[in-house]
Amino acid sequence: MSTSPRALDKLASCYLHDPRLSATVKPQLAHRLNLAAAWGIEPGWTVLDVGCGGGDSTLAFAEAVGPDGHVTGIDPGSLDAGTPSVSASQAYILRSRLGPRISFHHADAPTFLASLDSSSSAPSSSTRPFDAATLCHSLWYFDSRTTVRRVFDALSGRVRRVLLAEYTGEARTPAQAPHALAAQVQVQFYHAQARGEGEGPILPGVREALRPAEIVRVARAAGWRVAREGTLAVPEGMGEGRAAVAGVTDPGFMARLMGFGVRGTTAEMLGMVQEIRGMKEALGGDVATMDVAWVVLERDEGTGEEERGEECGERGE
Repeated sequence: MSTSPRALDKLASCYLHDPRLSATVKPQLAHRLNLAAAWGIEPGWTVLDVGCGGGDSTLAFAEAVGPDGHVTGIDPGSLDAGTPSVSASQAYILRSRLGPRISFHHADAPTFLASLDSSSSAPSSSTRPFDAATLCHSLWYFDSRTTVRRVFDALSGRVRRVLLAEYTGEARTPAQAPHALAAQVQVQFYHAQARGEGEGPILPGVREALRPAEIVRVARAAGWRVAREGTLAVPEGMGEGRAAVAGVTDPGFMARLMGFGVRGTTAEMLGMVQEIRGMKEALGGDVATMDVAWVVLERDEGTGEEERGEECGERGE
C-alpha cells in the first residue's frame, strides 16, 4: 500500500481535523495504510473494522479495499467522545470521496453480528462472511480479558480472518520508555476506578491493555491460529506516545489521582508519573511511540477442548 504524499493528502482530505494538525494526522493514517499492507488486505475485500472510533482506520482500510470493496466500522463507545466528536468524524467520512465504500454502526461486535444473523431483511452481502475483521489499536480499550474472548468467539464463523494490531507494551528505545510506562499508569488508574476508588464517573481511555502475546493466547483458546505476524515501527511524527505521556502528567489527571488518597497502588502510580516526568526531561521532551505488533489469525479447527478449558479456567468461568 502506497504511503506517498499524494495518497496521504487524499486520505487527510476525507478525515475531519484541524489543517494545522496535518503533521500529526498524516503519520497516523500512514501507519494504518502500512498495517493494511502488512496484513495483506486486498482490493475487493469486505472488512469489519471493530472498535473503529472516529473512523481513521476505517478510512485507510477503505482505500486498501478499493472501489469494489467495503469496510463496515463498528464501535459501542459514546458518539460524543473526542474533539471533533466520533459522530462528526464519521459523518464527514461518509460525505467524502471514500464514503461510498464505508458504513458505520454504533454497536459492539457480538451485538452487531447477532443482528446480521437475526435480521430477515439483511442484504445477502451482509449474511456472507467478511473477508476480514480488524482490531486496530482497539483492544487496549476493552475492559477485560473476558470481553476480548467474547469478541473472538463472536467473530467465529462470520469472518475468514482476524487482523490484529496493538502496541508491544515494551520500549525498544529509551525514547519509547515514557509511552510504555504511561500505558501501565492508565491500566492501573482504570482498575482503581473500577474498584470504586475516588469520585466521579470512570474516565474513557486505556483499560485492560493486554499485550500481543496475551491477546493471541485468548484468540487461540477461541479457535484461532496465527497465520502470520510481525512488528512495525510507527511513522515518524506519530504522536500517540506524546499524547499518552501528556495525559498522565496533566494537572487534571493528577488531581483525579490524588483524590484516590495516597495509598497502595495510588502511591505506586504517583511514583510512576514522577518517573515519566524524569524520563521526559532527560529526553528533552522527545518522547516516541512504541512499536506495534501485527498478527493475521485464521480459524484453527484443530484447537482442542483442553486449551479452551484452560483459558476459561483462568477467567474463573
